[in-house]
Amino acid sequence: MFISYLLVISGLIYFITLIAIFLLAGKRVDVSSHREFNGFVSVLICAKNEQNTIEDLLESLTRLTYPKDKYEVVLIDDESEDNTFDIMNRYIGKNANWLCYKNQIVDKSIKGKKKAITFGIEKCKGDIILTTDADCIVPPDWIQSMVKFFADENVGMVLGHSPVEKGKGLLNKIQRFDAICESTVALATANINKPFHSNGRNLAYRKKVFYEIGGYEDNKHIASGDDFFLSKGVLEKTNYGFAYNTSPDSFVKTKSEGFGIKYFFQQFRRNSKAFYLPVDYFLLAANAFLFHLSLLLSFLTGCVMLPVASLVVKFLVELLPVYRGLRIFEATDLIKYYPILWVLYPVIMITSAFIGSVFKLSSWK
Repeated sequence: MFISYLLVISGLIYFITLIAIFLLAGKRVDVSSHREFNGFVSVLICAKNEQNTIEDLLESLTRLTYPKDKYEVVLIDDESEDNTFDIMNRYIGKNANWLCYKNQIVDKSIKGKKKAITFGIEKCKGDIILTTDADCIVPPDWIQSMVKFFADENVGMVLGHSPVEKGKGLLNKIQRFDAICESTVALATANINKPFHSNGRNLAYRKKVFYEIGGYEDNKHIASGDDFFLSKGVLEKTNYGFAYNTSPDSFVKTKSEGFGIKYFFQQFRRNSKAFYLPVDYFLLAANAFLFHLSLLLSFLTGCVMLPVASLVVKFLVELLPVYRGLRIFEATDLIKYYPILWVLYPVIMITSAFIGSVFKLSSWK
């Protein structure tokens, strides 16, 4: 009886949350009335042992259409043990507005990528910092698409979408689906000025905001979550607002990860911040966990009708935000795989979030 009550109550909260995401993700931010942004922009790339991937990113950066006198590219090598730094330096000679440094911060209390980012921001001259990762490819109009939101003086951070490149196999579809779900939740919550998370593969913020929140001082001992803690700091420590860029001109593609231990630890790292969520989001995440747990326990205890009915409602209600996200982020080809993704995705997410958060499985390379 207790499990049935738990299933009903947690299910109602879960379904209401999904409907709210569906409605909020449909909101549009009108920037047509914004004046043009004229500040200087710094594109910051921090990389460690990325000799096999970084050239594709650097090539895409050479195709940026933003006026060269209005931006710089700052490359930071974070103690790589391969040829990453040499590859970076080859591009410096060809691009007058590019700079390259080895990370010089030796403070061992700053863990992971946060150390390289902190050093990189010190070297950046821009009013606006744009970040992406070494295994990504940026579109030509990326800068102007992202920075136009900063014409609004109240905007402190702009979040963007980073789709996984289309490939073959079920794992690629799971990763693409994961990116859509993540972005849909981020879009919906950014529309109420309280983003659930941000994605460092496609992120822009005012440089002064980084220093206003104290950088990573409060979480420097945590190896992962440089993007998550940065947006959390802006939310909790400043009066700045957020914007989410849904323009395809801003979508930063990232490479698909192959099946193996690296993929699993990537999931553990990305989903290891459950206990650092704001209280309201933590409670919603905990409720989602309880709902899925009570579904499983209901079947194990011999109850059939209620969990079956819950599964039917779950299938239909989850389809609402999923389909909206697939349309907004131009991945409607995945809809035909929805039934199998609907089964696999929550298993992967809940398992990785539990293992990653409880056992603190996170690291930067």
